[in-house]
Amino acid sequence: MRRIVLRLSPVSPLHCWYLHWSDGTDLASLDRRFAAGTATEEDFAGAVVGEPYRTSHPACGAEFRVIELTTVVPLFSDSLERSRAHSYRNECPVCGGRFQGGALEFITPETS
Repeated sequence: MRRIVLRLSPVSPLHCWYLHWSDGTDLASLDRRFAAGTATEEDFAGAVVGEPYRTSHPACGAEFRVIELTTVVPLFSDSLERSRAHSYRNECPVCGGRFQGGALEFITPETS
């Protein structure tokens, strides 16, 4: 997963989203290609866009931050196909119960 910061329009503020891969892409190699200016569109073929949220698991009540799939950011023209091919986290990191939704990654359990 990699953080991206961008504007959706010239007058909008900067906003943070995340690119997430579930296809085994070697992100360390991608980082090197990106830094060298040699990354191509193919390097991002398996990525989807996510946004951080606070949520809870209804079964156990655990609260945590999660990166969840978002379709608000028009970064890829084939976002729907990407979202269908992507693997999601469907198990609560606290109790192991089924988690419904588009969770790409659980960031951290929330502590009160």
